[in-house]
Amino acid sequence: MPEVASVAVEEANLLFDKPYSYRIPPEMASEIRPGRRVRVPFGRNNRLREAVVLGVGEYDGQAKLKSIAMPGSEEISFDESMLKLALWLRKRTYCPLYDVFRAMIPAAVTAADKTIRFVKLEEGGAAQNPGARWGEKTRKALALLKEGPRAAKEIEYLSGVSPASLKTLAKRGIVSFFEEVPEETKGSLRPPRAAIPEIPLAPKQEEIYLSLQEKAFRGECSFALLYGVTGSGKTHVYIKLIADVIRSGKSALILVPEIALTPQMIERFYRVFGDRVATLHSGLSDGERRREWLRIKRGDADVVIGTRSAVFAPIPESSLGVIIIDEEHESSYKSESSPRYHARDVAKYRASKAGILLLLGSATPSMESEYLARRGDYARYELAERYQNRSLAEVTIVDRKEDLRRGNENAVGSFLAGEIRKTKERGEQTILFLNRRGRNRRLICTDCGASVECPHCSSPMSYHATSRRLHCHICGYTCQPPNACPACGESHLMLDRAGTQKIEEEIEALIPGATYLRMDADTTGSRYAHTEILNRFRDEKIDVLIGTQMITKGLDFPNVTLVGVLDADMSLYSPDFHASERTFSLLTQVVGRSGRGEKKGRAVIQTYSPQNAVLLAAERQDYKSFYESEISLRKALFLPPFSSILLFLISGEDEEAAGLAAERFGRRLRGAVKAENATVLGPAPAMIYKANNRFRWTLTLRTADLRPLRRIAEGLQNEFLKQKENRKILLTIDENPCDVP
Repeated sequence: MPEVASVAVEEANLLFDKPYSYRIPPEMASEIRPGRRVRVPFGRNNRLREAVVLGVGEYDGQAKLKSIAMPGSEEISFDESMLKLALWLRKRTYCPLYDVFRAMIPAAVTAADKTIRFVKLEEGGAAQNPGARWGEKTRKALALLKEGPRAAKEIEYLSGVSPASLKTLAKRGIVSFFEEVPEETKGSLRPPRAAIPEIPLAPKQEEIYLSLQEKAFRGECSFALLYGVTGSGKTHVYIKLIADVIRSGKSALILVPEIALTPQMIERFYRVFGDRVATLHSGLSDGERRREWLRIKRGDADVVIGTRSAVFAPIPESSLGVIIIDEEHESSYKSESSPRYHARDVAKYRASKAGILLLLGSATPSMESEYLARRGDYARYELAERYQNRSLAEVTIVDRKEDLRRGNENAVGSFLAGEIRKTKERGEQTILFLNRRGRNRRLICTDCGASVECPHCSSPMSYHATSRRLHCHICGYTCQPPNACPACGESHLMLDRAGTQKIEEEIEALIPGATYLRMDADTTGSRYAHTEILNRFRDEKIDVLIGTQMITKGLDFPNVTLVGVLDADMSLYSPDFHASERTFSLLTQVVGRSGRGEKKGRAVIQTYSPQNAVLLAAERQDYKSFYESEISLRKALFLPPFSSILLFLISGEDEEAAGLAAERFGRRLRGAVKAENATVLGPAPAMIYKANNRFRWTLTLRTADLRPLRRIAEGLQNEFLKQKENRKILLTIDENPCDVP
């Protein structure tokens, strides 16, 4: 009978990140096992903390041990395979082990169900005519409540109204509060489980499917890359393969890069698989996320669809039949907070341990995946034509300088505006892509050229017409626009470069009578906003959908025959070496939203650099030539996939102290890796030098083989944390980040 447990404890920083031993009370002996969540007294004050059991054994009596206070739910725990995954991932993410466990099970799942405070609109009285009585934020809150009751926190977030203002409304009888427990078993819109229908495929799809089917049922791990032009029917292949996996008694895990893609993808899968489908993404309420996680854990769902963190879905290793990553090139699969993992790497680990097929799909595969496929590490398949032989969109590149010479400074150029009018007259729809939310990018001084920056970050603030305020998209700080330039004191301030809100105004002026919707981070804050906007665009035949990156991929609307890209240059000249790849992918994906039905599609790319090679390749939608050009450059510069990168970020509130710490660490790092054939660049100021009142420096290490350097990097990290002069300095390490200066 085990008497002692070794556990990983929450909130233990890296210096104290080690297994801790606790006595197992006799009455718990039959319950405690590796992977079980428990609560233990920790530290001098013995505050109870969450922990995960790593191992159990006999007590040798040598040390005085504290006892485990209580076990957590047996159902919400880690099996042996997930425990091994956590230990593997910890070595690659340079963070406390419990951070990995926390990422693997959502907080909504581990927390006991709690009541949530909701607010609803009372009938009659002032609520029927709020416009004349209340301020802008209160009016917005009341407008939201007209749609039905919502969580008080959600109303506060979406409208900006304060809790005190809501209480005042309640005192006046305008609204009322009530408490509700999230339902884990709340009914869903899934159709009932039924026999899986046959999935008809075109000849080329069938050929690829049969080869993938053979790999999926071979009984050993294999990796495959499915390259298919936009609209080629990759999803049809996924669905037929998943149907086979389910019939064999196994489960399928499908990852999509963004929540904006999940509504249409989930709807497709519901139609085929009914209530076999479970979803995991940030758009779910706490109760819904807990319900879905438990359905997967209990084996009640055998098709799991979700965003990045769904890669940790609790499907037993013995039940996992296939993993599919759609749009595998997307940077959103890489976590930017601890633990800094890439879902593709985790999926490869799970596939290799389960001995199953991992299928990566994309119209613009990442350079790393395409390189590995051409080298033979992955099987490579290609769908070079659109489904049912539909043609790719016809692309026109427009030189924006011509409009400026004619005095037209609108973000929507004259040629594109004309195309939108023609599209509307035909009863067809347009998607306009601009990778910038807000009304304008920045407020600049026409005298000195300075822009109004966030006081907490070295980043220009963006003006939002809805709130009539400047917003920092890094730290969230907002303020009223100043009357004078903070740099020179002059009052000549102007708005520079249009954002999505400004595009709405231009469409209204340029195309009278046109209906439009905007889809960006500001309009999709509520839980169902993504689905509501896309449904309105599809069902109400809205003329124009204006949006940011969330509209560039995965959307399939047959009546969309025109796509406009308003600022193609924006991401092209970033100092990050991924800039060309990211721009080509973004343009190819958004152009691919056009002409997916029976009608021919067109696309207009507005640019100040019409002869740029990346844009010309995107115009032709020629992935092959882009890849061959870019991979040659990567090889010459010893960049991934020919090397691996470790990015060290050092930050502190004291600018001088942070800089000195970066210099000291740089010297120590160079000495430590001198014999490992690695190159160290920096320290250098980060691309965003100041963020959240912290000054940031980076060092970049490049090497052909990262494996021997992981232990060195971890040792240097611990050494850094122990030094007194670094007490207020933070050091983070990111392996193969998606943004590299």
